[in-house]
Amino acid sequence: MLALGLVLLGLTTTHACSQQGQAGYHCMYNTTSGDCVHCARCFFPDNCLSNNSCAAGTAGPTCEICTTGHYRLGSVCLPCPFAPWGAVFLGGVLISVVIATIVHGFTVSLATKVKQLGHFLQFLLLSLKMRSDWPSLIVQSLVFLPSVDLNSHTFIPECFFELPIRQFYLHWTTAVVPVLVVALLAHILDKFMKRKISRARNEEERKLRWRRGGQVRRCAMTVFVLMFSPAAAMIIRAFACQYTLSTDVVLDHTDNIFLYDQQHSCSEMPFQRPAETGRG
Repeated sequence: MLALGLVLLGLTTTHACSQQGQAGYHCMYNTTSGDCVHCARCFFPDNCLSNNSCAAGTAGPTCEICTTGHYRLGSVCLPCPFAPWGAVFLGGVLISVVIATIVHGFTVSLATKVKQLGHFLQFLLLSLKMRSDWPSLIVQSLVFLPSVDLNSHTFIPECFFELPIRQFYLHWTTAVVPVLVVALLAHILDKFMKRKISRARNEEERKLRWRRGGQVRRCAMTVFVLMFSPAAAMIIRAFACQYTLSTDVVLDHTDNIFLYDQQHSCSEMPFQRPAETGRG
C-alpha cells in the first residue's frame, strides 16, 4: 500500500509556475509582488479548478480539506448526511453477528465470513482513498463504507458537533488505541479462561470451558484482524510529510507540512484545536 502510494504521488516531478491557472494545480504567490512562487499538483486533482479555485465543499491551499458541512470519503468531499450511515450499517452487521452467535456460537465458519466481508469492504475503502479521480456518483453510493474504518470516522463526528482536537488526530487515536486495548483484554481473558479450565471438576466441564475459551479467543482475534488494517493505514498516513515523501504536492517548501492538509505542519504539537487561519 505504501509502495503504491509512492508511485501515485510522483516522486521526482516538481513544478515551477508553468501550470498557472490550470485545473488540477494550485499556485502560491508572493504577497508583496504578486508574482508566482511555486505551483503544486493537487493531491485530489478533481478538487482543484482553474485559477486557484476549489470545487464545492473543498478548501485549503490545494483544496485538500473538506469545508464545514462536508466530510471526506475517499477522494470526494460529500455533504453531511442526516444520519451516520456507516455507523447504522455497522450496527446492523453487529446485530446479525450477535444473533448468529447466540444461535450457533461464534464458530470458525462465522469468524471466517466476518473477516472476509470486513476485508473486502476495507480494501474497497482503501481503493477510494488512493489518488484517483473517482466519479462522485460511485462514491455517493458507498456512503456506508466508513463503517469499516472502525474508528471515529465511522460516526463522521465532524458533521454533528465541533471536534475538540484536529480531525486527523481523533481518527488516528480511535484507530490505534482500540487495537492495543483489544490485545490487552484478549490476553487477560485468555489467562482467566485457562484458570477456569484448570479448576474444572470433571472432564465434561473442562471440555465445555475449553470450547468457550476457544470462542472467546476466536472472537478477539477476529476483532483484532479487522481493526489492524485501518490502524496500519493511519500509521502510514502519519508519516505522509514533505520530508518523508514527495514535494510534488507541496506548495510551501520552507516548512514540513502534512501532505493531505497543507494548513497543518508536521512539526507542530499534536492534539491541538484547529487553527483559525491557514497558510495562504
